[in-house]
Amino acid sequence: MKILFIHRYCGLGGVTTTVRNRYLAFREKNIIAEFLALKDSGGMKVLQDTGMKTYLTEDRDEIEKIILDGEYDFISSIDTPQIYDLLDEFSFDINILCEIHASREALRK
Repeated sequence: MKILFIHRYCGLGGVTTTVRNRYLAFREKNIIAEFLALKDSGGMKVLQDTGMKTYLTEDRDEIEKIILDGEYDFISSIDTPQIYDLLDEFSFDINILCEIHASREALRK
């Protein structure tokens, strides 16, 4: 199984820690997890230090290429509602998970 986590900001907080811990646990179960951040707020290094494959881009074409090349079974969007319109444009047959870790107000920013 292969999963791509997507988050709009990769900071040094709870989401990055959660993704890091999931990656480490999934790796033990032979589940491949990768991470795409739209912006880096200091957390990408925390993930890269684990050996996790990471991407940093807001470019529509790059995101499409990452998803096409990755052949993911699941995409998990974490607090990134703006990605849904973009994913709707693509003609992928892929399972999309919606995770919410932030408050409603924070998602509007």
